[in-house]
Amino acid sequence: MKRLKNTFLVAVLGLALVSLAGCDAAEQSARDLASKAEQAAQELAQEKLKESVNALNEQVDKVQEKAETWMGQPPAEAKPDEADKPAAQEATPAVIET
Repeated sequence: MKRLKNTFLVAVLGLALVSLAGCDAAEQSARDLASKAEQAAQELAQEKLKESVNALNEQVDKVQEKAETWMGQPPAEAKPDEADKPAAQEATPAVIET
């Protein structure tokens, strides 16, 4: 009878140990899953933010073009850059003779 109790006790302790090991594995698996979910959420948020910024930039560009047209200026793409101006214009000083 005592031997049966000892065998039963060992079996119960073995099952407890196995269940604790299973709990640790489940906990680690849950942590891994949570980490992957967080990473996926961050990537999705970054992608959506990038799309939003690009859409906002397009809207700002359209508004700028309309404002320049309204003010009678050519769009920014048609404006000559400072580097495109001839050097002779920059070299001649503006002198007022009296």
